[in-house]
Amino acid sequence: MQLRIKENTFTATFEDGTKKSFLNKTTPLEIIDIVSPSSKNDIMLVRINNLVVDLKYNIEEDCFIEWLYKDSPQTLRAYNNTLCMIIFKAFNELFPDEQIIINYSLGNNLYCTPVSANSIRKKSLKKLKRKIKEIIDKDEEITPQNLLMNKALEEFIIKGEEPSLLLGNREQSYLKFYKIEDYLDFLNSPLFIKTGNINIYDIVYSSPGFIIKIPEDINDKKIPPLSKQKSFYKVFKEYRHWNKILNVQKAADINKIIDSDNISDLINISEGLHEKKIVETAKIITYNKKNIRTVLIAGPSSSGKTTFTKRLAVQLRINGLSPLILSLDNYFYDINRPLDNNNYTPEIESPRAINIEQLNNDLINLFKGKNVQIPKFNFKTGKQIPGHICKLKPDNPVLIEGMHALNNDVTLAINKKKKYKIYVSALTQLNITNHVRISTSDIRLLRRLMRGYKFRKQPIAHTLNQWTDVRKGEEKYIFPFQEYTDTVFNSSLIYEPAVFRSVLKPLLDSLSKEKYIYSEAQRLIQILYFFIPLEPDIIPHNSILREFIGGSIFDY
Repeated sequence: MQLRIKENTFTATFEDGTKKSFLNKTTPLEIIDIVSPSSKNDIMLVRINNLVVDLKYNIEEDCFIEWLYKDSPQTLRAYNNTLCMIIFKAFNELFPDEQIIINYSLGNNLYCTPVSANSIRKKSLKKLKRKIKEIIDKDEEITPQNLLMNKALEEFIIKGEEPSLLLGNREQSYLKFYKIEDYLDFLNSPLFIKTGNINIYDIVYSSPGFIIKIPEDINDKKIPPLSKQKSFYKVFKEYRHWNKILNVQKAADINKIIDSDNISDLINISEGLHEKKIVETAKIITYNKKNIRTVLIAGPSSSGKTTFTKRLAVQLRINGLSPLILSLDNYFYDINRPLDNNNYTPEIESPRAINIEQLNNDLINLFKGKNVQIPKFNFKTGKQIPGHICKLKPDNPVLIEGMHALNNDVTLAINKKKKYKIYVSALTQLNITNHVRISTSDIRLLRRLMRGYKFRKQPIAHTLNQWTDVRKGEEKYIFPFQEYTDTVFNSSLIYEPAVFRSVLKPLLDSLSKEKYIYSEAQRLIQILYFFIPLEPDIIPHNSILREFIGGSIFDY
């Protein structure tokens, strides 16, 4: 009898080191009632053996339990997706014959439009807002539902999704959906277990759809005002036009193309659209060559800035110019060098990590026609070493590439009127379903994981651990300058998740459960599962993607 009891129990170890046994399939919510009932309203999610799950998860093995409160990054993601689930339910109740799709993000906010060509009316949006409030005020239960793959496919088809959505997802036996009353949906992440946990949001009319305004911090009662981001509206509109040319909107479309062995055309057109944009940019710079002395190329981590710069230089040479490329990375101070009296070395994402004085002196001398020895930064040793001796030809531009290139303080020696600013980022507009989109930051993270492993000998776990700090650095030092540009280049390639399914998923699979960022790796794997693997052999060797997976014709 004792053996039988032992077989049907598990031991939970808590953060303070205490241990307690429970019956199998006990949920975290039930455990909270026993061990910490006073914290019930503050705990939103739970990390079990380094996997982030909802509070209704059935536990069936010995585990380490870490409670996640409102201030964790995982909780903010769950907040966003729970809010979306409520909005989708409300919309379905009011307009059962219509579907909405999340088109793209605007900062922390989401822009949604009807799948049909119809525009949402302002009166309809008022009804939607009332219905959302009603669902939240009722504090409805949100219940996880594990659907076998055939049942999941049936549910996707009901929602208007293509059967090819699951062509690449043959390794899993089920998908986790969530249910509010009779409304069932798939959000690809853990959700809160009550609708009443959502209390800060706004819905703003923006024809033909609406913007979901989401807080940057759910402990903060304010929602930041919408920034205009005119340049990005233009890019997203351009990208939608590209998607129509490619006839690709979602993962299912890519799977159908790969399955029918027509992927070469998709790749060639995607790459051709990149080249077209680069050629147009080179024409502008060439036409204004007397006024443009520096071309500043910036963007967040893993945007493909380096390859874009090299391809732009090729087009400028075709136009008769001889541009000189400078990378801000090569002007980093030595990693271990203290930069102030407090023995403080700033994060590598800060412009203070760059030797700005050395950079500006080199620029002044280059424009005077002098020979200048450009430094080279060795990422393996974390030190700057002497590089090539360069000389700039008269009336030719310097292409300055780096995260902080748009910050005027970094290139103080150059007259503002002589600068042409380009912002490069992977501004993805690819969805898994109408309600699940692949974020731009996830594409960049996948790129960074691959590049770090392949070229910088950085383990996957190391890069995942760094990512939160990288994102904070971007928010602080890069994104404030993104709207002050002359050109925005969208470096995303619509087929690249299928390539990462092939080259990166095995590395993510190898990450041990003992690693703290195991849950983040699993989240990325869940995204890649929706794509048929695409081997990289047919990708052009000048592609931006080659900067991250290898095989590029360019030296880095």
